[in-house]
Order: sequence, then C-alpha cells, then structure tokens
Amino acid sequence: MNRTLCRVATLLSAALFTVGLHTAVEASGFVVVSGDDADDNGHCGYIPSSAYNCGGLYPALLSRAVSTSSSGTGDILVIGANTSYARTSFNNWNSPVNGGPGATAVYATSDAFIASEDFTKYSVIYIASAYLHTSGGITVSQVSALNGRSADIKDFVNIHGGSLLALTEANMAGGWGWLPVPLTTANIQFTNAAPTPLLLSQRVHGPARLLRPRRSCCQERGRQLRRYARHPRWPRYDPHGGSV
Repeated sequence: MNRTLCRVATLLSAALFTVGLHTAVEASGFVVVSGDDADDNGHCGYIPSSAYNCGGLYPALLSRAVSTSSSGTGDILVIGANTSYARTSFNNWNSPVNGGPGATAVYATSDAFIASEDFTKYSVIYIASAYLHTSGGITVSQVSALNGRSADIKDFVNIHGGSLLALTEANMAGGWGWLPVPLTTANIQFTNAAPTPLLLSQRVHGPARLLRPRRSCCQERGRQLRRYARHPRWPRYDPHGGSV
C-alpha cells in the first residue's frame, strides 16, 4: 500500500497464543493480527473494484484462513464490522468474485452475543478495525466484551485449530486486550512497503505477484531499457528522446 501515514502491520504466528498454555497444543490455527485499517474507505476493499487492491491480500488471507482451519464447518464469525466501510470491505473480501472464500458470515454486533457465542462453531474469527479508524468498525464496548473472551480465543486457536484475522485497534481503550500477551504498537511513516522474508515464506495461495513490491517508475524504466537491449530488432530506446 502507498500511504503517507500507515500503522505497522504485524504477522503473528499462532505460537503467540501458546503463552501461558499448559496443555498440549494439537493444531494451531492460521493467525494474522494487523495494525492497519485496511477496511477503511479508499484502502484495500471498500468498493468492489478495489477489493483486489493491496495485491488481493485480504481475499487471499480469508481464503487461507478458512481452508487451513480445523474448527467449525467453514463459517466466519465477523466481530465489529457493524456498518459502512467495515462491513462492506469484509463482504467484498469474502466474495469469490474477488478471490475470497464465499463463506457464510455471522455478524457479531451486540456485546452480549460477543460475550457468549460459542467460537468453536466457526472456522474463522474476523475482527474489524476500530471505529476510530474505519467507519462502522468495532466499538469500545465490543472490544471490552471480546477482551473477556481471551481464554476462549486462545483455546479456539490452539486447541481447536481455528483461524483468526484481526485489523487495527490502535489508540483504542482496551485495544487488543483479547491477546494472551500485551501488544505494543507504534505509528510509523512510509510511502512504499515491501514484504519481509518471513511474510514471503508464508505466502498465501494465489498469483505469484501477490506479495511482490510494486516497481517504482525508475525501476520500470530500467526494466524497459534492459528489454530493448536484449532485442536489438526493436527500435533502439533513447531515454532522453524516445525511440530512434
């Protein structure tokens, strides 16, 4: 993504959830916790035509989360995608037209439902960005209800092999309190992002270009020059005056 200000995104292995767990872990689920508000307007999927933005990352992540989960029967529990951008972005990412899994989604919007629902009925728990960052996103009271389920979430991932995908809760009271360990975040500024070696090693299924960094204009021009040099039958390219 190209943004002037963006929050650092962190890929967490499911091993994070083993902290404090004293029983044997049979099958840990697929877990991604991101510090980004990818579901906000103009980011990675508010309108259908932008659902493949960010290299189609979020439809691919949802598909991977469903396909690798050992819990449930393929359904997704969507927490905090109440209305507006938060709800629409998830729906676009879930759509098979955009590369998503097309899973049945159950929307958890009431505090009571979040506090009492049986997570093991689902293959994936999805948590929308905070309302501070995305219109219609998860509220303080919803996060509070979710924080009370920390032990259940840990069991969902570690014992039942469920998958979890969560977006930003930065600067929010109680944010990420449902994690088994504290999560420290910081705002950073950048204009271009490239995948780390760890993220590349965990590449989700999809086009090979999925996680490649976008070429800059200078890199693209250099690629064109090299291509012309390999094919002398093409017009010779003069970078200062065009084709000669």
